[in-house]
Amino acid sequence: MARIQRPLRGAHVTTYLCLKGGITKTTTCIGTALTAAQYRPEAVVAGDFNPDAGDLAERVTGREGLSGVNALAEQVEHVHSIGQLSAFLESEGRLTVLPGEPDPKLGESLTSAQFNAVIEILSSYYSSIHVDAGTGITHPIMPGILARTDTLVVPAAYSITGGEAGVRDVGVAA
Repeated sequence: MARIQRPLRGAHVTTYLCLKGGITKTTTCIGTALTAAQYRPEAVVAGDFNPDAGDLAERVTGREGLSGVNALAEQVEHVHSIGQLSAFLESEGRLTVLPGEPDPKLGESLTSAQFNAVIEILSSYYSSIHVDAGTGITHPIMPGILARTDTLVVPAAYSITGGEAGVRDVGVAA
């Protein structure tokens, strides 16, 4: 409990990614973010940056068709307060969620520069940021995500080969 509640210096970005879908990446992101939101003193945000139309916000809130990340990326230069930022966010209890783009064609359009701009504005109001990056490790958004990541979580199957494949996918030694 003490480790969960320890103070953070600035924003801490935790990224969840793996090449294989259905391996509990989004579930791990949600569970960790909900736990942080319950036990940390400051606000926590989880963002869905999955270029393949992730469902993080839908799974947290139970509401379908939510979008926010692309709209925020397009309007980020006009966001100067938490009130303006909240127009792009959803909340469930103490957890705030930035929904992904439900249309995979539009989700593919986010760039590293747009990711950095969105993370910069989120960092102004949230010190614990959880990024569901999806499976698109070669997508153009990934260099921006990895450059801003403080902690990388690579969920893998419950087998030796699954674990080795999970870390190999992102270039980490097993």
